[in-house]
Amino acid sequence: MCTTFGDDWEHDLLLEAILQPDPNIPYPRCIAGERNCPPEDVGGSGGYENYLVALADPEDEEHEDLLAWRGPFDRKHFSLAAINQQLQKKFHPLRVRTVPPTPAQPNPAKGGGPDKASLLRALWAVSGIPPKDRTRIHRNEKVPWN
Repeated sequence: MCTTFGDDWEHDLLLEAILQPDPNIPYPRCIAGERNCPPEDVGGSGGYENYLVALADPEDEEHEDLLAWRGPFDRKHFSLAAINQQLQKKFHPLRVRTVPPTPAQPNPAKGGGPDKASLLRALWAVSGIPPKDRTRIHRNEKVPWN
């Protein structure tokens, strides 16, 4: 849940899969979506409803003020490019590690292949995500968004 000045917006994000990242694509990125998000400081869900009603009615007493404040607004508009541009501004690309990660260690008890813990440590090391920022998320798990 996102809380700003008493406005409570809830977002459900569903992790559908974890795939191998493409080194030519900047992450994080949005792959799909619909509708424009409410303008900042619109006053929560009730304020947003009032905003949409006033914008749709040129005779509404707040219509002109809202147009002057925010300009025209199309609630059905969604720009994947604009969302991804905002994500890139907020989340800078991870720096390339200069020290090679520790390779997974062989496990003689399993025929010489790496054990799970060793393999996971090696994968986390190349991810570039600091240990304190890692959260294990299971498939189809709903995760609160702060």
